[in-house]
Amino acid sequence: MTTMAELDDAPRTLEESIEALVLASQTPAKQRQQKPSVFVDAVCGHAYQVGLDHDSFEAIITLVTTKSQLDQTSITNLIKNLYPAEKVSSSHALSVVGALGQGKSKPSASTQVALVKWLHMIYELLEEPTVLSRVYGVLFGLLDMISIRAPMCHLLGVITRRKHVKPFRIQQLLELCRMVGHEPATIGLLRIFKDFYPDIILGSIGVGRGFFPRHPNPEWRERALAVQEANAQRFESNAPQQSGFKVARNTAGRHSLLPEVHTIHTSDSTITLEEINNADDFINNLERIEPPSQLISAFSDPLLRKYLALRPSNVDTRRIDLWTERFLEDELEAAKDGYPPTAEFPSLLRGLLDYTRSTKTLMPNVERFFTEYLHDWDGSSNLTEILNLLSFVPIQPFSVLFVNILKPLEQATISQDTSHFQALLQFYANLSYQWSIVASVDAVHGEPQESAKQAYHELSEHVATLALSALASDASRFSHAVLEYLEILSSLPHESSPLGLWSVPVVIPRPQVVYLLAFGSSLADLSRLCGSLASSKNAFEQSMRKSQKYPSALTSRFNGYLMDICNMLWRLQALSKSDQNAMGCLSPPALTEALQQWLLALDRSYHTTLLFGLSHNYSTSALSIQVFRDLEDRAEEAGHDIRIRHGGPVTQRTLAALPKEGGLSMNWKQYRLEVLLWLDSKGVGGIKDLMFATMKDLMRQ
Repeated sequence: MTTMAELDDAPRTLEESIEALVLASQTPAKQRQQKPSVFVDAVCGHAYQVGLDHDSFEAIITLVTTKSQLDQTSITNLIKNLYPAEKVSSSHALSVVGALGQGKSKPSASTQVALVKWLHMIYELLEEPTVLSRVYGVLFGLLDMISIRAPMCHLLGVITRRKHVKPFRIQQLLELCRMVGHEPATIGLLRIFKDFYPDIILGSIGVGRGFFPRHPNPEWRERALAVQEANAQRFESNAPQQSGFKVARNTAGRHSLLPEVHTIHTSDSTITLEEINNADDFINNLERIEPPSQLISAFSDPLLRKYLALRPSNVDTRRIDLWTERFLEDELEAAKDGYPPTAEFPSLLRGLLDYTRSTKTLMPNVERFFTEYLHDWDGSSNLTEILNLLSFVPIQPFSVLFVNILKPLEQATISQDTSHFQALLQFYANLSYQWSIVASVDAVHGEPQESAKQAYHELSEHVATLALSALASDASRFSHAVLEYLEILSSLPHESSPLGLWSVPVVIPRPQVVYLLAFGSSLADLSRLCGSLASSKNAFEQSMRKSQKYPSALTSRFNGYLMDICNMLWRLQALSKSDQNAMGCLSPPALTEALQQWLLALDRSYHTTLLFGLSHNYSTSALSIQVFRDLEDRAEEAGHDIRIRHGGPVTQRTLAALPKEGGLSMNWKQYRLEVLLWLDSKGVGGIKDLMFATMKDLMRQ
C-alpha cells in the first residue's frame, strides 16, 4: 500500500493527486507528511480547466460523500470545483443523495449543504433529469434537517411537478412552515405547491417573503457548460472517420442511446454486416446478409442504412418506427411536464437526421411528434437538428402545414429571439429544395402536380413576408440568409426535362426585399441579388419556351425589377419611371425631387441619375476608379503617353474631355464593360450576369 512518505513530492498527474488525496483522507492529520491542500489545489485546478473524466469524477464523488479525515475546507473546495467533463450519470447523482441525512457514517452538515447546492447546480447536466424526481420522497423527507433545509427547498423547487404535490406532503409542509416561522425558502416551496394545487390555504403563512434564486451560482454554471462543450468538440474532432462499408464502432467507449450493429442469430448460409470490410464484400454478399438484431442501429451506422435501402422490408421499417415512436413519446411527456430535453435526445435527433437524409423521407410518427412537441419547445435547444429534420416534411396543403408545424415553429423561435431569422430562412430554403425534388420524382410516376404547385406557391408567399420582416428588423444581419434563400429558389429546375420532371414555378421576391438589398452597403449582397435576378430571368425564359404561362402582373413586376436595377447601375436613369414596367425603385416622385434638390445644393454637377451608377454607387465607386487606374497603368506599359490621370469618379463627360488633356482615350461603354469584367474576375460577377442577360447591347458582346 502507498504511504504518505512515498508521496512527499508534489504529484505530477491528476491520478497521482487523487491517489494522494484518498490516502490523506484515511490518515489522521498529525500523521501526515504533507498538507492535503497541495493535492486539493491540483485536482481543483484540473477540474476547472478541463473537467473530470468518469473515473476521476467517481473517485472524488466517493471521497466527498463519505466521512473522512480531510478538513472541511478541503472538502468544500473539492465540491465547489466538481466540474464534470461529461453529463452526470444517474449513479453519481444517487450517490450524493445517499450521502444526505443523519448518521455516524454521513458527511458533516457543512458538507451536506455543499452537496445539496451542487445537486441544484448540476440539475441541467444530468444524463437523466428525472432521476431526482424518482427520489423526490427521499429528498422531501430531509426537510427536517435544519442545516440543509434552505438549499433542499431550492432543489425541490426546481424538480417539483404536479405528480409530486400530494395531500400528505402539503400537510407536512404546512406544519413545517408553522413550526419554523417565516423562512423564505420554506415559504417559497409552499408557494410552488400552491401553483400546482391552488386550493392550498396559506393564511398567515403566506405573509412571509418566499425567495428562490434562479441558479445558486451562475458563474459555476457558465464554466461547467464551457467545459462540457470543449470536451464534446474535442471528442468529435478526434473521432476517426468511419468507412462507409464497415460497421461503425464507438471507439471512445462512451455510452450511447443508439446501439452498435450486432447480429446474434446467424446460420452457415448467411453472413453478418460485421463481417463486411469493403464495398466488394457488401455487393457480392448482399443477398446473404442477415439483418442485425437491433435495426435502430441504422440511425448511427451508414452500412446498415445502405443495406436497408437496397433490401427494403415493411417489417424492418415497422420495427424502426415502433422503437422511434416509443422514445419520442417519453420525450414528449417529459417536455409537457416541464422537463428539459433528456441527455439522449440530441444523439437521437442526429441519428434520425442521418437516417432521414438516407431515406429522403421523414417518418410519419416523427412528423406527428413535432406537431405536439413544438408547442412545448424552448425554441433554441437542438435547433439545427430540428430544423434540418423538418425540412423533410412531405408536400401537403399549406394551411395544414402552417397550423401543425410552421406557426408553432416560428412562435418558438423568432418570436423569442430574432437572431433565429437566419436559421429559419435556411430551413425554408431547404424545405423548398426538398419539395422540388420530391415533386420531380412524383411527376416521373405520373402523379398530379396541381396541389403540389399550389402548396409550393403559398409556401413561397409566406417566406416572402418572413424575408421582408427579417430585413426590416436588421438588413445587414439577415441579408445573407435572405439572399441564400433567393439563390436556392432561382437555381431550382424550372424547366421540364425529357424524363418529365416537375417544372418548379418561378418565384420572385417582394419589391421591398429587392430594393432593400439593392440599396444596401454590401457589394457582395448587390452582386448576389443581381445574380439571383439573372437566374430567375433565365428560368422565366425556359418556362415560357415550354408554353408555361405566368400572370401578366407577375412578369411585369419582375421586368420592373430588371429595369430599375439596370437603370441604376448601367443606364444612369436611377429612380426613373419613364420606361415601360419601371417602378422607380418605389421612390415617390416627391421624395425623388427632394433628393435631387438636396444634391444640387451640394454640387451643381450631382444628379440622382448619376448617384447610383457604377462610378458613384456606394458599393462600387472605389473599385470603379481603381479599374480605370489599372487601365491607365496598362496603357503606359504599352507605350502610350499618359500626361494626365483621371481624378475620379469617371463620367461620360469626363471621359470625353480626358483625351484632349493628354489622358487615356476610352468610350463610356468600354469603361463600364471593363468594370463589369473586373468585378467578375474578383468573384462578384452577379452584376455582370444581370447586365449581360438584360441589356441588348451587351447580349451581343
